[in-house]
Amino acid sequence: MNEITSTDIAQLQYKLTLAYILRDEAEKIEESIKSFQLDDGTTLYSHLVIGIDDATTDDTYDIVKKYTDDVQYFKWEEDFSKHRNDILARCEKLDGEFIFFPDGHEVLRHGDERNH
Repeated sequence: MNEITSTDIAQLQYKLTLAYILRDEAEKIEESIKSFQLDDGTTLYSHLVIGIDDATTDDTYDIVKKYTDDVQYFKWEEDFSKHRNDILARCEKLDGEFIFFPDGHEVLRHGDERNH
């Protein structure tokens, strides 16, 4: 298995935008965001963009605010694609080349870790 170098990370970091659409994800969102960081705290993304359903009743907002100022509430309209497109429009104003939409409970596994 090839080792990832700091140059590889720097090249990826400036191209990747993480975009979440969340509702009541306080239990796992911090773990998900941190999974896109290396042990030294270096992030694997250049931007973190978050939309939160205004019906959220837990501490999701307070948790994600620790990681980004780009947090916006929206009124859920039973149309996921509308909210995804709103987030995409925000992301397109940034300088990243790739946009990744993980779910708030999904965790990126590093190295030999396996998600069983």
